[in-house]
Amino acid sequence: MIPNLYWIKRNGYRGLKTKERIERGSTVFEDEALAQVIFSGCQMCLKKEQFRCSKCKRAQYCSQECQRKDWSVHKHCCSGLSREAEMLIRLCYEHKEDRILDLVHNMTLMSPQEHELLEHWFDSIPQETVKKLGMQRQKSIELLARFTQNNASIHDPSLNRIGDGTFERGSLLNHSCWPNCCVMFRGTTMIVRAITDIDADEELFISYIDPMLERERRREALHKYHFVCDCIKCNVSLKWLDVPIYNRDDINNSILEFHKHSTEDYFNRLRELTPLVPKDYNDLTIYAAVSRQRDLAHERLDFLNAAKHGGFLIAFMMLNYPPFYPMLSIMAIMTASLYFNAGKVLEAKKYFELADRVYWTTHGHECQEYEMNMEDLRFALEQEH
Repeated sequence: MIPNLYWIKRNGYRGLKTKERIERGSTVFEDEALAQVIFSGCQMCLKKEQFRCSKCKRAQYCSQECQRKDWSVHKHCCSGLSREAEMLIRLCYEHKEDRILDLVHNMTLMSPQEHELLEHWFDSIPQETVKKLGMQRQKSIELLARFTQNNASIHDPSLNRIGDGTFERGSLLNHSCWPNCCVMFRGTTMIVRAITDIDADEELFISYIDPMLERERRREALHKYHFVCDCIKCNVSLKWLDVPIYNRDDINNSILEFHKHSTEDYFNRLRELTPLVPKDYNDLTIYAAVSRQRDLAHERLDFLNAAKHGGFLIAFMMLNYPPFYPMLSIMAIMTASLYFNAGKVLEAKKYFELADRVYWTTHGHECQEYEMNMEDLRFALEQEH
């Protein structure tokens, strides 16, 4: 068990609580993947791919050395298997499958179609591999079910998904659309960080989905996990969450009630950005359109318009994400860079300050590549002072 944390059981699911207070920005724990399937970068070390397996054309490697190291496992899944089947092979090859037997599989809640898919994944594994690794059919199908309920996406510091992993301790974290922790990665090591102060005996939560989605879309996205979220964001009744027309006064009057763990700096910044959200904004359709317009402006080197679109996106993020959430930092640093390239140094500094505050909470010193990008912009802004 992880020091200073303890297991609980809530609504039939296990979770984690802390024995002592955890400050925002602290690393709660780390968890190395028991097995991983990488689909963007080298399967062994995550470096940029230089070539792919000549047979399956899917596995990627940075060097022949990494390919040779992986061949003893990859040869068993070099036939275009599903990612789930490959994960099962990699887990069984390392004899680590018994370490996740306590995780939920929810098979009694699954539909006949879901059961058929699990069986299909197992039946696609060559019989030679099944025999060599001693895979028992029912146990293997239950392991595959556990993957669907517990596996986590592995992402880079910019939150680009690069693979999937099986995590023994990270899988104990329950979901909330208003989480108090976030997940970052150093290679294939999961790093769980507190994004708000967490009191002793408080449960730890991460978000399994993008919490910016509208309520019904969040429920649809969570359906595969076979539970209904009852977090504060799903239960609280706020006018700006459900009505087709957003009123700025209603938003501002609701902020203090909803953002319970926010800092005064965050409130001030939120009030400043809120007017950027149009009153006819009612779903993510406009968000997607504005995001596309920002990208098009960037492609045309129209940095100022791209930056203004970025400011709108941040405004909506700040209304829908917890105060310190990884995507906020990434979008803020992008917007700061755009304003800097447009020659608007004061605006660039404003967004850089927002990115900096969120970054040290969500990323800390763990993400050196992203930290270098931050420092490059910080240096450039200081030169313009």
